[in-house]
Amino acid sequence: MVSTPTSATSEQVRYSVDDDLTLQDVDRLLQDDQHGDTNTYPRLSASSSSSGYNGVALVSLASLFFSSATSAYLAPHVATQSLVVVVSLPFVHFALLAVLAFAHGVLRPRSIFGGGANRISLGRGDGPEEQRTKKLALLTGGASAVAMVLGLWQARWLDGKLGQAVEVFVLPTLLALAPLLSSSLTSVAHSSPLAPNFTLSCLASAFLVGLALFGVPARHAGLALAALRLPVVAVNMILLKEGLGEEHLGTYLMGSATSASLVSLVVFVLGLIHGSNDSLGWMPFHEYIYLALYHVSTLGAQISLLVALYHLASPLQAAITLLPRNLILLLWATFGRGGLVLRSNWLQMAVILAGGTVATLATDDDLSESVLQVSSRVGLSKKEGWNKEHLPSAHDYSNAPRNHPSRKLVGLAFLPLLFYFVQSPSTTTSLAAACSYLPTNVRSTLCHTFTAPTSRSVDLVIAYYNEDLAAAKHHIQAMRERPFIRERQNRVLIYNKGPRSEEELREKIELKSSDEVIPLPNYGREGATYLKHILLHYNSSIAALASALDPSSLTLPSGLDEPTQEGLHRSRVLADHTFFLQPHLAWDWIANPRIDLVGPDTGFAHFGPMMKNNCGEDMRGVGTFPYVKDIYNIFRGEVCPRDGVLSAWSAQFQVRKGRILANAYHRYEAFDQLMEAEDGHWIHELWGANDSGGQSNPALGHHLERSWPLIFGCSDPKIAEECPDDVHVKEKCQCLDN
Repeated sequence: MVSTPTSATSEQVRYSVDDDLTLQDVDRLLQDDQHGDTNTYPRLSASSSSSGYNGVALVSLASLFFSSATSAYLAPHVATQSLVVVVSLPFVHFALLAVLAFAHGVLRPRSIFGGGANRISLGRGDGPEEQRTKKLALLTGGASAVAMVLGLWQARWLDGKLGQAVEVFVLPTLLALAPLLSSSLTSVAHSSPLAPNFTLSCLASAFLVGLALFGVPARHAGLALAALRLPVVAVNMILLKEGLGEEHLGTYLMGSATSASLVSLVVFVLGLIHGSNDSLGWMPFHEYIYLALYHVSTLGAQISLLVALYHLASPLQAAITLLPRNLILLLWATFGRGGLVLRSNWLQMAVILAGGTVATLATDDDLSESVLQVSSRVGLSKKEGWNKEHLPSAHDYSNAPRNHPSRKLVGLAFLPLLFYFVQSPSTTTSLAAACSYLPTNVRSTLCHTFTAPTSRSVDLVIAYYNEDLAAAKHHIQAMRERPFIRERQNRVLIYNKGPRSEEELREKIELKSSDEVIPLPNYGREGATYLKHILLHYNSSIAALASALDPSSLTLPSGLDEPTQEGLHRSRVLADHTFFLQPHLAWDWIANPRIDLVGPDTGFAHFGPMMKNNCGEDMRGVGTFPYVKDIYNIFRGEVCPRDGVLSAWSAQFQVRKGRILANAYHRYEAFDQLMEAEDGHWIHELWGANDSGGQSNPALGHHLERSWPLIFGCSDPKIAEECPDDVHVKEKCQCLDN
């Protein structure tokens, strides 16, 4: 009969086995150090456990996801404020963090994050450990400040969706830099590597995001800032993870916030000096709301990141929130139209981000285990039915080869991004240039419909000088109440050539926060204003469509697509339908019924009296306008027809985006230069029907006023015959795009 060991003997056997395993791990670590082989990431022995995260870590990850998504959504808007406002944002952010750290240290000095946070001390410290803590705090604070400054300037110079996509490459950057920095992070014990499937999922997600960027146009300066920011963010997260393992944690947090405040203060002072000419007046109230929300979201993201890093095994596990964050922002962007450079790649990018999110979360073993633990605690699953032995933890990979494939594939993840950077991303297919080479009869039908005839957005472009504000307010509100406009996302853009301030116009007209007021010099009548709107939005609209076609070597025109003071708008993409109007509705008994006829298939509709123009001769007998035939030749590419063309009085009309883009950019640009030509230019030698002339009221403006129908491919003079002033029939009075 075999006797069973006593309980004391079994305990001795268990302790002996555990001790042997521990000694084996120590021997393995010593051997790795001798061969210079280190693990990918340090793991905090104090705050991490082999049993996964805990509820606090999961909550902090969720908070990081939502707060960072809000911050990223608001960043492109706040980054377009004046230079003084933009450079003040990092300083205010880190100063608030320092105040919060100090208050926490005073109120809860015995908490994990409170010890030493109730005093500001950037000196060398009393002992080696404290000196190291303060040195690490200085480095972390500097990296944090630089990362935020670069992020704001990236948002200022790069499309929001594109910048967010490039940010995903923080994942492979972390994998690449962590081994290089681990030799200097001697105070933290080297941990077992993360699961190969997890790191491979991160690398694959970044690789596919890079592929999806091919063909998306971008500014080189913005891409340079985005590329420079990647290693700064990665180093910052590694330093934060290292610092959160310090014994004097409160001192580290307070020192980091103080260091970041000082660095951002230097940037703020330099910005004040450089932007001394910027207006420091009061902004509209809604702008302060945006700034406040941005600060709240960035503070929430920073605090959530600190808590998450304290409980997680590696900074890579916190960085994976970039994938679901970008997915939510991409989905949210479908409800609007502003800045959607990635629109043509929307489905591809959405699938990549969704797949990357699922893959990284599913292969993060600690997260899977923690979800099971939390669910068992709240009663979602039975604890006794849960067996964690089927879940491989990080310890299971401790005896695996150190150089697993994911370590060798880090460089491959950057190849699509590198190719995108060097293949001239500011070039793309010009749809308008292709249409310019087509025959007129083909261009007039094909070029208006080569994109899907969407009808989701409307812009009301108002050419304003100094007209009565009450009348302008009534006119704009009445337009917004039209069913076609009310049922769509609509926006008012007032181009102000008069003496009134933006604040006065917003207050008296009661504009919405999404509306814009753009100052312009008083040149070229309303015609130059309409041309300016087209030029400011033309290239971004082409960019939003171009990647649906094969990229070519054709370069987008430069000029007004640059982010000048005039061009810093929330959305620089043309609406699906644009109404070009003045502060009052001329010929309202004609215009009102015709406005009500506008529908999704309306390509062009004029709201004033229409007549036949015999290539310069107004058939209603108010004068001759010889440049009409030249305008027809420029925009239609042929001689003015013998039967004449359609013309109209009063520049108030609606046009679909496809018709605007069917004309080449350089034609709008050349005509705009003539409209704003200086006094003494030969164009002013022609006097108009009202004996007008000069830069502010050029005679050419009267010719352009009558030429808008033919510019946008609605030049059949039969429309004037079938649609006199008292006729309001859609099929007779409009040019339709089926």
